[in-house]
Amino acid sequence: MRRVRIAAMALFAMGLLASPARAEHSVLQALPGDVVGISSAGSQVVFATATPLRPEDTDSQTDLYLSSGGTYELLTTGPTGGNGPFSVCGSCGAGVPRVTAPSGTDEITHVYFMTSEQLVAEDLDTAPDLYEHSASGTALITTGPTAGVNPYTHTLRGVSPSGDKVLFDTGESLVAEDTDGRDDVYERSGGTTKLVSTGPLDSNNSAAQTCCSFAGSTPDASHVFFYASEPLTADDDDSSNTDVYVRAGGVTKLVSTAPASSGGAQDAGFAGTSDDGSRVFIRTRGVLTPDDTDNAFDIYEMTPGGPVLTSTGPTDAPGSSTHTQVGVASADGSRYWFVSGELLVPGTGGIDVYERSGGTTTLVSTGPTDTQNPYSVAGLGGVFDGGARVVFSTDERLVAADLDSSQDLYERAGATTTLLSTGPAGGNGAFTPFLVGAAADGSRYFFSTDEQLTPSDTDTKFDLYERAGGATTHISYGPPTIDVTYSGAIVSENGTPAFRNIVARIASGTYARPKGATPLLAPLVVAFQQCLNENTNRTHGPPLAFPSCAPATRSGSQLVVGTPDFNGLPAKSIGSVRLDTLAGIPSTPADEADVRLTLSDTDIHKVPDLQDYDGEVQVVLDLRITDKDGPTLAGGGPAAVTSQTTSLKWTAQCAATADTTIGGACAATTTADALVPGVVTEGRRSIWALERVSVLDGGLDGDVETTPADNWLFQTQGLFVP
Repeated sequence: MRRVRIAAMALFAMGLLASPARAEHSVLQALPGDVVGISSAGSQVVFATATPLRPEDTDSQTDLYLSSGGTYELLTTGPTGGNGPFSVCGSCGAGVPRVTAPSGTDEITHVYFMTSEQLVAEDLDTAPDLYEHSASGTALITTGPTAGVNPYTHTLRGVSPSGDKVLFDTGESLVAEDTDGRDDVYERSGGTTKLVSTGPLDSNNSAAQTCCSFAGSTPDASHVFFYASEPLTADDDDSSNTDVYVRAGGVTKLVSTAPASSGGAQDAGFAGTSDDGSRVFIRTRGVLTPDDTDNAFDIYEMTPGGPVLTSTGPTDAPGSSTHTQVGVASADGSRYWFVSGELLVPGTGGIDVYERSGGTTTLVSTGPTDTQNPYSVAGLGGVFDGGARVVFSTDERLVAADLDSSQDLYERAGATTTLLSTGPAGGNGAFTPFLVGAAADGSRYFFSTDEQLTPSDTDTKFDLYERAGGATTHISYGPPTIDVTYSGAIVSENGTPAFRNIVARIASGTYARPKGATPLLAPLVVAFQQCLNENTNRTHGPPLAFPSCAPATRSGSQLVVGTPDFNGLPAKSIGSVRLDTLAGIPSTPADEADVRLTLSDTDIHKVPDLQDYDGEVQVVLDLRITDKDGPTLAGGGPAAVTSQTTSLKWTAQCAATADTTIGGACAATTTADALVPGVVTEGRRSIWALERVSVLDGGLDGDVETTPADNWLFQTQGLFVP
């Protein structure tokens, strides 16, 4: 398994009134079908469904749709087809459907799929073919200048991150130089089809040795590796062993070379490459160097100076027959991780994960309670964060918290080993977890298990869990008859998961919300008493000719602002209450989301002497909150709830000013979490509907707390029109 580098879907996880700030742990997008791919920030999703979602989809076959901005676009269609009795094929060719979504663009640029339907004029047969959908429309990929009406099977093998290169296997001869009718590796780019699996000695003889099948490629598809037993270059001097070749820049080279005395690479296997293709690793039983003293499988780096044994260490025992499994190389190829049953460092036992770097072998699958018993590592889950974090599974108990002898998932970072497959309600049962993906930096891991690790998991079906910041979160809420297994999830570069065939938590916690709504500024005006029906004695001037009350009467507060025609003081009052969303920090597991609350109020005088006010005032926000903080529903998932109107209050101290022409000034800044810890939580998608903003005076003694009953309404939010 190479480093995780697939497209991403990040979903809203905002603080109150915030625009999107960080990916939420437990909210997924519910779609009417199977998720195929996701964009880097989650605004676009490709999914498969047999349900017609657009008027132009008139059949009941499985099609691909793009979900974007709340609309659906039918993808599996073309100028000559799209509604015949054909479905998108997920089993007639490996690796399809597939999408490309370049990091940072939040856009799915290419979608590849297999179908037997003829969607374009150049598709002349009803055999399964590989198609591409992009901004340019629908294009046939498995074609070439000599393609005909042939029922060959095509297999998608690789796509460059930008989608400009596609690699596939086929037995069909698509170019003139391919005349043997055997499987070959092809590249399609820029509307041109190229034969990859060829070389200067390619005989194109159908009776010759097997050729050729895809082995691997660099991420940009500039170097393509393939297998062949037919000698394709002059330095391949055997015709019985399978060799590894590389095609780059139009040139084919033999990778699995070996000294003549070694007897050849003996059916070499591709075992990894650096991202630029300059460093390549193979796996073989062949003894290619003197320090390889057994005939077991080993990993070699194929350098310009010859093979270098990689799967070795200071205690590598001569004659060992325990084989080494394929591993993964770092981006620059300077580090290599592999699984081996050979005892390569002192004190090892059983099958372990090792790292080879700079000529030194380090044991990875170990921990503080490692007893070196002959327990086995089930597999190398992945290498993340540039190689700083390695995930593996083992039934050995490597930390004190692991109390069972069943398989568990572990992370090794530096000299620290961490148990991943655990939670507050479980983690020591006889269950096997499967790693399904992770954030590229290793900050979030996703695994599937049928063990109930949290109280919210109430069934024994496989569920998807997230492990981040030392906490385990249950995220696959859905019908209890459904398993969410390691093969049923898509996990992206930034660690956001998507399900196939599952109703996600958002289905029970959904509601309309804006993209963003911050800041909120509420100017303050002096509050006046309400005009009740029994007190009306005037009619307002037209066009608002409604019953009114005269004279206008203040609310009763002992505070007032300067007004020349009312109290002879100059009008200098400027006041406001401001709310600002403080979004969380995506790179940390902490909850930094909050709302900053600010009062700024000037020119406040006491009644009746009109002196500067130096007491306290209290700000009251009457608000109605809608968020995902309701009770857990049957089957799992939080309910979307709207609270009754509640109040959030804070106090500000006022002070006299040196300017004799202006009254006292009141100011205070605080946050919602400081007033009520936990009231703002990342991921709640909270909407605050503000019904009223009020400023109360401090009563006769100027102290808000002493006699709350004598705190009178002084100001409210409003607008002044001169």
